[in-house]
Amino acid sequence: MNNWARVLQAKGDYSEAQKGFQSALNIVQHSSAPVTWPAAQITSNLGLLDFDRGDYASAERYARQAMDIRRKLGGEQTPVFASSLIELAEDRLFQGDPVGAEPLLRQALEINRKRFWPGHPSLVSAEVRLGEALLALDKAHEAAPLLQEAVASIHARSSPLPAWQLSEAESAYGACLKNLGRSREGDTLLRQSRPALSSDPRPVFRSEVPDRLRKIGSASHRS
Repeated sequence: MNNWARVLQAKGDYSEAQKGFQSALNIVQHSSAPVTWPAAQITSNLGLLDFDRGDYASAERYARQAMDIRRKLGGEQTPVFASSLIELAEDRLFQGDPVGAEPLLRQALEINRKRFWPGHPSLVSAEVRLGEALLALDKAHEAAPLLQEAVASIHARSSPLPAWQLSEAESAYGACLKNLGRSREGDTLLRQSRPALSSDPRPVFRSEVPDRLRKIGSASHRS
């Protein structure tokens, strides 16, 4: 039921996806052990669904519930807990609170650096999201080495990541370079990253985020 709801969400049928996720969660919650990893994952999926709908406040509530379950089951040093931190931070970012998002992403990055090798998708995700938060906070100098590391680690992999994930990293790094006054390099990355972003599985990251990054890249360089 959970997986079928994910398919419906990917097709844009959010109403039916909501019903599927809720049915799956009801099954788990009425079991003999309601606090389980599947319960956390389904709750997380409900949050991602509301994120795709643009209801970031509701998405945040689900993200916090999923994070609490994962904390109870595995503590605060697991990759799935880091995923909850990233999801919660994204909700804060899209509600205009990069200050609240930054410490969550720093914690997620610390967890994932201990668990994964450079270029791993989960580590790249933490690096890129923290870089985006730092850009929103006008900390381009701090974001630059982090985003450069993400891009370089993807290119250094022996097997490629999906094109959209490289494009997320390159677009953020391009905006960062432009903000730092390196317009030619930044423009090149922003231009070459745009086509593959259309395959990003999350709608807001193939539409709204590129526009935000272009605005950041167009901001006046501060010495």
